[in-house]
Amino acid sequence: MICFPSPPRFTSAVAYVSMQLTFYLMFILDHMIRTEDIHSLSDFQRNVKAHVARLKKTGNPEVLTVNGKAELVVISADAFQEWNDKLEHAQAIAGIRRGLAEAEAGHGRPVRKAFDAIRAKHRIPKSS
Repeated sequence: MICFPSPPRFTSAVAYVSMQLTFYLMFILDHMIRTEDIHSLSDFQRNVKAHVARLKKTGNPEVLTVNGKAELVVISADAFQEWNDKLEHAQAIAGIRRGLAEAEAGHGRPVRKAFDAIRAKHRIPKSS
């Protein structure tokens, strides 16, 4: 599981990018493919029930090979959802950090001005 610290103040874009890469590498390393999770497609087809049971039990993906080359990755639905949730979380954190870095650099505009521009663009009357 990846834990993200509260966003620090970045002194440079390099420090920001470096920290993001560190989190993505941690995520990847947490989900590396192990040699025992590599099987031929033929073996998978012959032993579907055993593979599905292993996928559900371990949550690890299996790499399926054809003629010795990786062709497919199979993963249980629960593991896929967990990975997808983690990816969405990481993307949200990265987006928030980008926004904070831009704000600290003086980019953007105050919320009131942004809302006024949206109201004007879509002809929404200002509520009192």
